Amino acid sequence: MNKKTFKLSLTSLLIGLTACQQAPKGNLQIHGTLPKDFSAEVQYAYLIDDNNQIIDSAEIKNKAFDFDRQADDSLRLASIDVPESYKLPVILEKGKINADFKTGLVYGTALNDAYKEMVANSIASSKRVQKQIDSITQSSVNSTVVDREISKLVYETIKQDKVEIAKYLIKHPNDEVGILILRELLSYEGISRDEVSRWRAMAGEKVLNDPFIKKSYKRYDNEFKTQEGAMFTDFEGLTTDGEPTRLNNYAGKGKYILLDFWASWCGPCRYQLPKLKEIYKQYQTKGLEIIGVAVSDKLADHQRAVKEEKLEWTQIVSENDTISNLYGIRTIPQLILLSPEGTILSRGLNAEELANKLPEYLK
Repeated sequence: MNKKTFKLSLTSLLIGLTACQQAPKGNLQIHGTLPKDFSAEVQYAYLIDDNNQIIDSAEIKNKAFDFDRQADDSLRLASIDVPESYKLPVILEKGKINADFKTGLVYGTALNDAYKEMVANSIASSKRVQKQIDSITQSSVNSTVVDREISKLVYETIKQDKVEIAKYLIKHPNDEVGILILRELLSYEGISRDEVSRWRAMAGEKVLNDPFIKKSYKRYDNEFKTQEGAMFTDFEGLTTDGEPTRLNNYAGKGKYILLDFWASWCGPCRYQLPKLKEIYKQYQTKGLEIIGVAVSDKLADHQRAVKEEKLEWTQIVSENDTISNLYGIRTIPQLILLSPEGTILSRGLNAEELANKLPEYLK
């Protein structure tokens, strides 16, 4: 073998080794690209499972990253998370997947392409609505008219969007696309009982057994069970002093009970406390008691907030979302008014609206 042949052979060997090192290791690859304005300070992208646990990481180089792994039938849904910047859902199926963070689209395999179609249509709808909002804003100087027209537009758009998104659930009643679709639908505010029932009927067993969807449906079922006219649902928690207590120690005992679902970490909750103090001062002697129901709150944080806000009424504390789930509450603050017999008289009113309604019951 002459020197020239040897050099060629050595070069070929090195190229072959390099090719082997760069070849995909798994049957699932994800290539991510980031926008031009992406901050170079973030060095890694992560795959996050439904329990918010990191299952893989990839170094970001030149505003791009790659995951290379084996597909696992027990782990089909995840999110691609770029800390402090972007997060996109992805279906972990075999093949080459592209995650374009500029457009917000994930594609390249059958199920991801199907979900991409819905996402692309939703993005297009949002852009159309924003143009209409800009047009409404520029067409009138009357803020009342502008607010009314924008509210009407948003309401009609959300109503139509839910109809369009549900069509994808019909196409994918029993796969990961269907799971992502139903999760999306159940995240809307103000969903009606009819919509909840209709979407449940569209979905197959696999979709309905998704833990997030099961929890959402349980919450909605509880919300519908605790509407006006229903008897209160009892629950257990702790007093501000850390002692066990129950709602039925107070409700149905001959006084009107105002349940204030709140938390020490909730800004809007604490913002309405001065109004609740006014209500308490005005109606306590007429038969009204307020019970603060602190949800997903640490006892020590709750105790500190009660002291800071100088709250005088009874408190029931839960360090998780068990109590709020019993009433189907997804956001706080939330006020529920109970009759002296324990039936629900109203729910969903803010403090100002409640102040206007109380004279109907307390003279």
